[in-house]
Amino acid sequence: MWAIWKRRNLWVFEKKLMEFPHVLDMVSMNVSNMQSVQPQIQNVQRMLAKWECPEINVYKANVDAVVSSNTGVGLGVFFRNHEGEVMATATSMLPHTRDPLLAESLAINWAMKIAHQLIFTRMW
Repeated sequence: MWAIWKRRNLWVFEKKLMEFPHVLDMVSMNVSNMQSVQPQIQNVQRMLAKWECPEINVYKANVDAVVSSNTGVGLGVFFRNHEGEVMATATSMLPHTRDPLLAESLAINWAMKIAHQLIFTRMW
């Protein structure tokens, strides 16, 4: 896609015509470059996605919030123990906010209140 855009910009801004075989060479080179870095990208994604368990008698809360222009803010949390077992889950809705950072902050605050109600005193 980049090669086609470059060809277009060369024509529009510099009135230079890039021959189509040259565009194909650029596409081929870009595909080759992407294929060579793809294993590295997948390794980074695997490392980032790894869940770490908390210590014994400590609970870990995984919290998320979603902002919707129609329904408000959706909140979700689940608590896991040191073995990764889900100990509790909850969902909730809040009035409208358009700020994702505020929504995430509200979700964390809400999750900590639930943890307190469940007597999960040691959190990670």
